[in-house]
Amino acid sequence: MKNRHTPCTECRKQRRKCIQISPDQPCLRCQKLDKICARPENCALDPNNEVECLNQEVNELNQAIQRMEHELKTLGIKSPLYIKNNTMTLPRSTIENLFYNWKIKINNGYFTIDTGIKYISDLLPHYTSIEYLSPMTSYSSSSSEDSWSDGGSILIRFKSQEYGGFYGLTGKMLTKWIKKRMLGQQALLINHIPCGSRMLLDRLVDIYFNCHNLYCGWLHESSFRKRYSQLKEPLDDLICASLCCYVCATPCDHLDFNAYQRRDMCDYFYLKAKEKLVDQFDEPDKRLENICLDLRSEYEAAKVQTGIDYALFARHFSVAYCLRITLDCVVNKPITRQPIPFPVMNTLPDELEETKDFIRVMTWVNHLYEEPFVDMLVEQIHLILIGSTCTISFETVARMDQFLLDFGKNIPSEWRLCDNVFDEAKCRKALDQTTNPVAIHAFLHFAVLIVILYVTILQPVSVNDENDLLLQHIQRNALEKSLKMSRLLLYGVQRLFKLKTLSPCHVKLTSMIIMLYLVDPIVLQCSSPIKSSVLEAQKMFQKCLDIICNIRGIQREDTPPQLLAEKKDIKDFIHNGSVDIDYYDRFPDPWCALLHDVSQFFI
Repeated sequence: MKNRHTPCTECRKQRRKCIQISPDQPCLRCQKLDKICARPENCALDPNNEVECLNQEVNELNQAIQRMEHELKTLGIKSPLYIKNNTMTLPRSTIENLFYNWKIKINNGYFTIDTGIKYISDLLPHYTSIEYLSPMTSYSSSSSEDSWSDGGSILIRFKSQEYGGFYGLTGKMLTKWIKKRMLGQQALLINHIPCGSRMLLDRLVDIYFNCHNLYCGWLHESSFRKRYSQLKEPLDDLICASLCCYVCATPCDHLDFNAYQRRDMCDYFYLKAKEKLVDQFDEPDKRLENICLDLRSEYEAAKVQTGIDYALFARHFSVAYCLRITLDCVVNKPITRQPIPFPVMNTLPDELEETKDFIRVMTWVNHLYEEPFVDMLVEQIHLILIGSTCTISFETVARMDQFLLDFGKNIPSEWRLCDNVFDEAKCRKALDQTTNPVAIHAFLHFAVLIVILYVTILQPVSVNDENDLLLQHIQRNALEKSLKMSRLLLYGVQRLFKLKTLSPCHVKLTSMIIMLYLVDPIVLQCSSPIKSSVLEAQKMFQKCLDIICNIRGIQREDTPPQLLAEKKDIKDFIHNGSVDIDYYDRFPDPWCALLHDVSQFFI
């Protein structure tokens, strides 16, 4: 039997991980909190008792299965379509194959059923069998407009069939990275830079409010500065440590440090913020507050929420939703669903007009993602981004053009650059003529969504020869639209750099975010069978790389010569996702260095 580690009484009570270096020493958490590390007298589990417990769990699971089967049988008999379903006969071999493909296992007391089915698309080949076997048939609405299993609709499967993109590859990198031992704080202290000095922290706070907060409104300046002035140890405050980490991670012109120093400062403040975030779960008041925030989404608000705290919460909620979708792609997991509609984002009376305008743009973007049509598409294309297969009806694909065209016409008039977002010439002319940065931001957000929607249906999966012409038409239309919007995104970013009304630091940060979303679609465009489209995508990839390198401001002299002389075979990374983490970690910006090497494969 496997030896089990029994947590101490304190960690068990608080439901926290108990890390014990040595049996005769207190655990790390009790040492940190100065708690008495008491352990149960009988820490060692009796193997005989363990077997008895597992046998008892097996018996309980068997009883639960019997009760479930009884309930399903009763529900099936009560179904108004029971007689109709009972007349649906399938070959016995089909039913037996369906059952035999399911594997039931009990491992360490856990009961698992392995069906081999991960996504909805895996269910479609067995739809008739599932409908025949399921007692829930009568509860599915066959008249629903959004039903993809309607017998009259044409279902099309899409999948990234070649190298596809960077999301899955990044996930493999992170999986390998988290296995490495994190550096301690002492190893991250920077020579000649006192990270904990009040003077440096004051400077980082000023940079944040002068260069960044003006265009996102994540913090209420007067409230934060009043609270910040009362802090004896600012780095013991989670928000302050997070703010400093954010500023050091941005390509800000007001940081007089080289690339390596910025990297080390960012890592230092990140560890500080992470430490304070974890400590919150050891404070009873904070833990209760976090539980209440988590439960908030399950209940309707009794009245309209107002005030500074709620306004900031709504903004952070939207940003966290976007970040979570991106991280779901990176770690290769199904999309995390969020409650819709989003919390209403209100502006505050003492905020600047520029901040209020950008908050209104964020509110409009939320309305776009709240649309049921967009919400459904985002969930499906997420499967492609993580390397799986998605299934979309032909009617949905056909509706996409008109939906996006109509939604573009409904953009508020003060931000709307062009009534037809697919008219490239008019959009370029409108971008040249406008001096309103808010309008350009709204256009860029909309264009990013359009590119992602179209680029993910570039590679339909052919099931038979009957639909080949239809798939070719879908592929040509998706390629045309995605290339057009990619060109407009690059043009819009270049237009932002020419505006004098925006902070250059914010323009750089916005451009980096756009490049993050644009690089992956361009890689997918490089897999097109049309050579002219591939050449155009390669040129755009080079433009993206030039913009990223210019923004990050990484100079060749910042990189050790021996590191530049060492070459890596990037082909192995593209096809197998294997990458030398230690090698790229020695660069001041690992992502930029990796992207530069990847470009040699596509350009």
